[in-house]
Amino acid sequence: MKKIILVSCFIFSVIVSSAQTTYYWVGGPTGTSGSNFITGSNWNTNINGTGTTRTTPTAANTDILIVDGTNIGGLTPTTGTVTIKVSGSSTAMTSSQLKVINNANLILQRVTTGTATITLNGDTGDDFIVDATSSLTLIGTTTAIDSSSVRIQLGTAPTTATGRVNGTLTMSNGGSRIIAANTATGGALFFENGSVCNVGIFESGSYPFGSISSGAASNAVVFKAGSKLYYKGGTSIFSTSATSPIYFNSGSELIIDAALPNNYCTISNFFAARRFANMTVASGRTVDVDNFTNVDNLTIQSGATLKLKTTGTFPVAGNIVNNGLMKVNTLLPNVSGTSNLMFIGNSLQTVGGTGTYDTLGIITVSPGANVILNSDLKLFGLNSSGTSPNTA
Repeated sequence: MKKIILVSCFIFSVIVSSAQTTYYWVGGPTGTSGSNFITGSNWNTNINGTGTTRTTPTAANTDILIVDGTNIGGLTPTTGTVTIKVSGSSTAMTSSQLKVINNANLILQRVTTGTATITLNGDTGDDFIVDATSSLTLIGTTTAIDSSSVRIQLGTAPTTATGRVNGTLTMSNGGSRIIAANTATGGALFFENGSVCNVGIFESGSYPFGSISSGAASNAVVFKAGSKLYYKGGTSIFSTSATSPIYFNSGSELIIDAALPNNYCTISNFFAARRFANMTVASGRTVDVDNFTNVDNLTIQSGATLKLKTTGTFPVAGNIVNNGLMKVNTLLPNVSGTSNLMFIGNSLQTVGGTGTYDTLGIITVSPGANVILNSDLKLFGLNSSGTSPNTA
């Protein structure tokens, strides 16, 4: 007689997870001396400093670092601006996430000339956060313009690291930048409605959001409707490559608050073949413009001057409000010019303001566009046959 023996089998699975720990900045306004960012006693698992201090991180570090403006150190809550000194690009400068929240004002400053890079490996949710109440400044040494920089690397390709700015982000002095390597469709670093980004990079070959050759992903940095990017001078917001990390969604705004061209940026590098949403030339600034592919609304503030290139096209899809001076660069009466200001909108466009439209070239209204002129335009382009210049 045969017997059937039933054997019960138990399968055990072992799940290995990385040790993820959240640390709060407890170092006060300036922290302890030395390389403050990697000094363990400046970070603690409790916001009042009564928990465990941070150990020296490694390249695979999964710590979440938080600067919380409600208490930057001590049993008695301390508030105010935090200046954290950073140096080097070692594995000790890594974490999974960095969050600046609750009215925090954080300055990350390079100690000496050279580059300090903070790498965020990424984790669940957004990995780089500046909330709507807070600000973050990346700055070189106290020298106004030098080769020092603080950089934040949102992962290295391939990566899923993401970021979101609702408050204010400033990158100034040397070559400070943020590089988003995530190639996800739709972007990886988002500037939300109400956010402000100030850039003024004065190191040759450096760009505020890097370049494709430096590991940044195409269109990874997205300025959404209601966000503002202020160009304060220095190198271009784009790299020299035709492919850019920056993308302007409709309703975002670029404010040019510096002279163009300048010693660090040509108008070709800044404008040629670039697509913009809304663009504003700030009061007192003179900006020469090369051939872009699109501008939505164009604003020239009081005391500002915008000069179009003498050749090529300048497509505008929205309104023009000129309270300063708009003209074609070097174009004078009785001098031929083919600068073509094109109206390409699919809804009503208006041209107005209290300023002067002087010595423009050619005006083109594309099929389907509808334009109302609320200001006088003075044209000195070619005549209707295209063979000789106008004289009035």
